[in-house]
Amino acid sequence: MNLNVKKFSFEEHSGLQLKQLSFKITANREKAQLDHFTIELPHSRLALHPVTMSYRHIKEGNGKGRYQDFTFQGSIEQGTFSFADFIPFYPKSVQNHVLEELPTLAAEAQFSGNLKQILIDQFALYTPDRSMVLEAPLTIRHLENPAQRTIKADIRNLRITPAGLKQLSEWTSNDKIPISPYLQAIGTLEVTGALSYRSQYLKSHLNLHTDLGSLALFGSFSPKRNRSGSAYSRIPTRQTDGTGRAIRRNGFRLIGQGTPALRCLSRPFASRNHRSPVL
Repeated sequence: MNLNVKKFSFEEHSGLQLKQLSFKITANREKAQLDHFTIELPHSRLALHPVTMSYRHIKEGNGKGRYQDFTFQGSIEQGTFSFADFIPFYPKSVQNHVLEELPTLAAEAQFSGNLKQILIDQFALYTPDRSMVLEAPLTIRHLENPAQRTIKADIRNLRITPAGLKQLSEWTSNDKIPISPYLQAIGTLEVTGALSYRSQYLKSHLNLHTDLGSLALFGSFSPKRNRSGSAYSRIPTRQTDGTGRAIRRNGFRLIGQGTPALRCLSRPFASRNHRSPVL
């Protein structure tokens, strides 16, 4: 099979616009290759290096066949994403000008997998000025069984500079208030650790490093339905010794250990009526 799409474009009445979609596929009974894949929106672009796929075709008694041992691998050649291009997908309550002010994000990744798992290596997401950088390879396992499906993120580096923290403070505030004293004191924020999710169970282990010091956070969330249908945590609140503190909010327990100056910044999490800072 040979399929060559040189250009496909459309504009939907909601405002979604596809400027270009192009690719070439060649395939036989054992392998396939996707070449020259490019998709362009008004402010976003994704281009892939050649994606290779291999599989095994097995003939069955009825004359038909099936494929098994499917594997694939590829990488992103260039990826830039603008939130403004996806305004039609957001609820009407989200103001368009807020999305338009968010910066364009660049992405890099190598990926591979089969019918049971997907590995995304060397995944990186960052702003053009690199005031916010995320490097977090992802692993998605048990694709064939939604009940056991597991998503794990290895956060090798999440780095937000003071300029990035200021932008986050402005984006999360409808009134565009100045950066809070909390964030001014933090300086550069660096986070490492891991996140995992499986069937409504979220677990985290994060290490935060700032100009004020370091803080280790351990979190877990597992909702359970009561008779009224609302969710609550199956994990009880537990106090730690003098070296840390346990905090629970909306079923999510945080156990923080670190320098006193940095631990005090997590206190707003303990109050349900207090909107927590970016941390």
